[in-house]
Amino acid sequence: MDTSLSDFENLKNLKAAFSFWTDGSYAEILQLELILSNSVDKKMQKVYGIDSFCKYFSTLKFVPEYIHQLASLKEDGKSVFNESFLNYLQRLRFSFDLKAVSEADAVLPGQTVLAISGPKIELKIIENALIAIISAESEANFELKASLLP
Repeated sequence: MDTSLSDFENLKNLKAAFSFWTDGSYAEILQLELILSNSVDKKMQKVYGIDSFCKYFSTLKFVPEYIHQLASLKEDGKSVFNESFLNYLQRLRFSFDLKAVSEADAVLPGQTVLAISGPKIELKIIENALIAIISAESEANFELKASLLP
């Protein structure tokens, strides 16, 4: 799997991460919970994609080509991201904690499948991948619940 992030529609999340960077809130600790959506039939659902997501984020990095693409983005004639933020992305190594059910475990609708906590800037960057990978492999819908931790 290409882990350069270029395959994901991540610009909106990167802009949000940049706003955390510029307002100084990037290091606040956030918890995301991935919860199996309530289905009409309320049946248990096997969850897949946990292992794939773990492998994805353990190798995820912003490669120079992608940093250059981000540096070239302009809105109203100004760069979307500043050099400081792009340097941060290039050096970023994810440092969040993850607790999850085991691959192929059956869960009930409304049950937390995965809880991940760490700097909110990191969680914002991986949010789309988290939902996309686990939803696709599980063939199920999930909800994301976010809360700031003290």
